[in-house]
Amino acid sequence: MEIEPKKTRKRKGQDIENPNLKRSIFPAPEPSPNPRKTTIYSYITNHTQLLAPGFDVAPEDIHFSQYRDYQFFSKEVRPVIDEEEKETFSYQVKLNLTISRTKRELERLQPSKKKEKKDKKKKEKFLSSTAKNNLFLPLAIASVEKGYSQKYLGSLLGIGNKKISRCLQKKKHNKPAIIEKRGRKTKVQQRFLEFLEEFLMNPKNQITTLKDLRRLLIKRFNLQEKDMTIYLVHKMVKMLSFTRKRASIQVNSAQSKSNIDKREILSRLMIKNFSQNKLIIFIDETGFNQHVVPICGYSKKGKKFTLQCPPKGTNHSVIAAVTKEKILCYQIFQGSVKSQDFGAFVLNMITNIDEVKGNLENAILFLDNASIHRAKILSNLREIISFQFNVGYSPFLNPIEEFFGLWKFHFRKNFSAQESDVSRRICMSITHIKAHHILSFFYHSLSFYNASLNRQKIE
Repeated sequence: MEIEPKKTRKRKGQDIENPNLKRSIFPAPEPSPNPRKTTIYSYITNHTQLLAPGFDVAPEDIHFSQYRDYQFFSKEVRPVIDEEEKETFSYQVKLNLTISRTKRELERLQPSKKKEKKDKKKKEKFLSSTAKNNLFLPLAIASVEKGYSQKYLGSLLGIGNKKISRCLQKKKHNKPAIIEKRGRKTKVQQRFLEFLEEFLMNPKNQITTLKDLRRLLIKRFNLQEKDMTIYLVHKMVKMLSFTRKRASIQVNSAQSKSNIDKREILSRLMIKNFSQNKLIIFIDETGFNQHVVPICGYSKKGKKFTLQCPPKGTNHSVIAAVTKEKILCYQIFQGSVKSQDFGAFVLNMITNIDEVKGNLENAILFLDNASIHRAKILSNLREIISFQFNVGYSPFLNPIEEFFGLWKFHFRKNFSAQESDVSRRICMSITHIKAHHILSFFYHSLSFYNASLNRQKIE
């Protein structure tokens, strides 16, 4: 007689075939057709479907609050109320409506706190709290007389209980139930703020100092000197969200109408060249020396950061040529670059680089308006390859400017007080610049071409 094997009892989260192997209580979610697009949301919903049937709630188990709107209830759930409760409920509805209307009126008159930053709201702050309380206080006093508790009304209207009780006492003594701001009264007045805002919005007055603003306010409003201090002027300027900044110098002719017209014409021409897949070569010069050093560094708090470096030495000039995809070539000169040096660089590039040598008809050199680029000695060179000159005060149209910025960043990074060979450091620094950097600079310059086409002012 064969003995039947003892049936093992299945435990929660345990496999029968292999009792030591535990599995998850929840089954794994069904695999989506595209595994990469499986979201956390789909994983959660698969589990919530398992739990949902056990959490059904009957309608009779739901308890409604005392002051919920009764018109939305069904006939079976509608509570039976007497005349006094009806009167209380109707007043409650009126109270809620009045509060919502008053809040909407306040939101219309004053900007929303969520939408604006904190520093932009300082102008309204010193008026808003008192004005808001005085709007809601008549409601609160009338509601207390109807039988509502001060604590409930305070939480509903956002007013403290002490303020409501203080106003009730004032009403008993036949005084106006208005909250007055406690403590020392502020000397900030709306007329001062309006004058300062109008004055500082004028570009001609933006370089005015606090002392000059104080004198103007005293003269304009016939004030005594003790009534208008520099601290008070500074406080009002801060409330209006004006801050003193370092000026960025901009030449007047940079944003002139003629310059904007030239930018538009150049942008149209260059975009046409880009669309025709012409070989645009961006060329420019920059300088390196021993004093091109790191700008920032660490030091103890309160102590100056000093950097030991050798004498400036001779300046090393670099001519570089880049396309939209890569660096073509560069050459280092001791001292400044002359027109003969520039002509020799271009001639060497044309004869030695196959990419340019075999495509001279479609090649265009994009240059700035430096005198060495327009020299008479280069007239024969212009017959071989075409030159395209940039508009004045528009370096953002040439991506090589950003290339030089990154080059100098790595040059500063490789600073060493003992290293005196500038040429070696220049060659080491350029190895950190990759092809994707050049491409990103080119795409960034294209955004300025688009702005120039739309005749926008570029700062």
